[in-house]
Amino acid sequence: MASNQYYFLDRWLIPHPIEQVWPHILHAQHYPVWWGEVYDEVKPLNDLGPGQIGARAAVVAHGRLPYRIRFVSEITRVEPPYKLGLSAKGDLTGTGLWTLEAHTDGTAITFEWIVAADKPIIRLFSPLIKPIFEWNHRWTMQKGEAALKRLMASAAQRKEPA
Repeated sequence: MASNQYYFLDRWLIPHPIEQVWPHILHAQHYPVWWGEVYDEVKPLNDLGPGQIGARAAVVAHGRLPYRIRFVSEITRVEPPYKLGLSAKGDLTGTGLWTLEAHTDGTAITFEWIVAADKPIIRLFSPLIKPIFEWNHRWTMQKGEAALKRLMASAAQRKEPA
């Protein structure tokens, strides 16, 4: 694997049914609302909806480190409510796959992200500090899991009778 290539496999357990969790994974344009610690902007680039293959969006995101990542994502696979595949081109180039499974305790989510860091600063420093960039990714995913759990808990509370 080249020094600027990364493979990540992240797992979340969200204590809510898959039918309630799926829309939040599918609708990436809402990531800045609930995952704002990482996603600054997800702007649709065509008229296709988030559940359609070929839907494209411009993404601006950041982690704990002081830089922003910009890329265009494109939906490549949709199997509701189980799989959402995407490609990325820009500062990160590669593929991602969200996999959701109904679980006795809620929804098990796996995100597989295979990317090359093409942003010049990351590509330049990857050979030296790859573990720090990997840590930065783990930080972003921990923030995402916590944010989705908060969002789902808040929605569940609003539906409870007063």
